[in-house]
Amino acid sequence: MSKISLYYFKLMVGDAETLVRFYSDAFGMKEVGRFDGLETEEPHIEIFLKAEGGESNQQLALMHYVNRPTPTPGEAAIAFMVDDVDAVVAAALAAGGSIARAAETLEEHKFRYAIVADPEGHKVEVMQLSPDHGK
Repeated sequence: MSKISLYYFKLMVGDAETLVRFYSDAFGMKEVGRFDGLETEEPHIEIFLKAEGGESNQQLALMHYVNRPTPTPGEAAIAFMVDDVDAVVAAALAAGGSIARAAETLEEHKFRYAIVADPEGHKVEVMQLSPDHGK
């Protein structure tokens, strides 16, 4: 099986900028990246935070959808970093899951990802960085 590690925990939020300040002030987290998906089918922004001294690849992601109401507290998603997205999607399907978003490569961001749903419908993102990610 592919190497798998927890990559981030994602909170669905209504006001990402306020929550960036909260997690920075309360927990010492620092912004380490943003994904601007404002031109996508479902306009959104993702802000990634990391605790100082924390594991290098474990982050908190704040996800704000522009055209959706503020979510119910507790709505969240998880993501795993994997060596082979397609193999993990196949394993999820074999284990009773389903595909929520087919695997796709985003060359400009140098990663491949898919979203699978567990048997209860909880969405799980699986991501694979390109070998030249970060270069």
